[in-house]
Amino acid sequence: MILIFCKPNVKKRYFGNISFDGVKFVNSEDEADFSIVKIPFEQYDSEFFENNSKTICIIKAMPHHKRVDIRKGYCIDNRVDIPNIKNFCFSTNDFCGVPHIIPMPFGPTFKQNKNQKPKYWLDYNIKNTDFHNKVYWRSRVSTHESRKTFMKFYNSINDPRFDVSELKVNIYQTDVDPSIFTDHIERLSNSDVGFVLRGDRPWVLSFFDVTMSGCIPIMISSMNDYGWENIFENVDDYMLRFDLREHSMEYIHEQVALLLEDKERVLRMKANIANFYNTFFRHSAKFGFAEFFLAKCIEIYKNDFDLEKIDDKFICSEVLKLKGIDGKL
Repeated sequence: MILIFCKPNVKKRYFGNISFDGVKFVNSEDEADFSIVKIPFEQYDSEFFENNSKTICIIKAMPHHKRVDIRKGYCIDNRVDIPNIKNFCFSTNDFCGVPHIIPMPFGPTFKQNKNQKPKYWLDYNIKNTDFHNKVYWRSRVSTHESRKTFMKFYNSINDPRFDVSELKVNIYQTDVDPSIFTDHIERLSNSDVGFVLRGDRPWVLSFFDVTMSGCIPIMISSMNDYGWENIFENVDDYMLRFDLREHSMEYIHEQVALLLEDKERVLRMKANIANFYNTFFRHSAKFGFAEFFLAKCIEIYKNDFDLEKIDDKFICSEVLKLKGIDGKL
């Protein structure tokens, strides 16, 4: 039995009522095998690490003014002065290649940011099983440079299968009509493929919307290095991944068009995505990747907090063991 301590508010936010055989949340750090804490970035210092050697940390998101020019490039938060971190930390800030820091995704977006009811994602049952021959993307363009390149390309072509347009309002705000979000999900649910582009907040919010709608995610410069290969036999059976630093929009469009021409592959991938979403994301925890987060913490513990044994991939095979799944999907 692995014993884990975290404060009630952290447990509620990240794990909800999720429970697994062999894992128990306890009420005291003294009886725990390791602890999970959430503290501000500024509080990470050598004294903290010396006194909390078996603590896994969640770095609170830094204020925007400290995330210098986050919208203008990649891994920009590496410019921020980083303390001498000795514990494993999870962060939704845009770090990469920093020892002990593991990039951590968002999702689903808080209900108050979409004017939806609590745990709204549990009401969406994936019924997207038909072939629509349709690709959908609708969002704001100004939030990151990759979106401008993307939109410029789709403004230059005329392919009726690609429903790509700019959204002038931010659907992830409380003062936006909630019908805008529900209409967005309805359009996704009547499409086969949804683009997931890098956004203006840490990582991307649209991944949940796309998978919750039963669409095949087309990942462009976003969430491509999370460790999908640790749970999928073939990642390309679930999503397509590209990077605008390596692939042109012409090439990306061509690959998506080729996918649409293979109806059987599209239907197979959509069925895979529905199974993936229903297996790992239909739970009550506010943090959608709860099981992946817990699995990575357990992997760190099982490997004695040894940096040489732990990579920075958020998704690890330990999540399959938690779920009692025999082998990769």
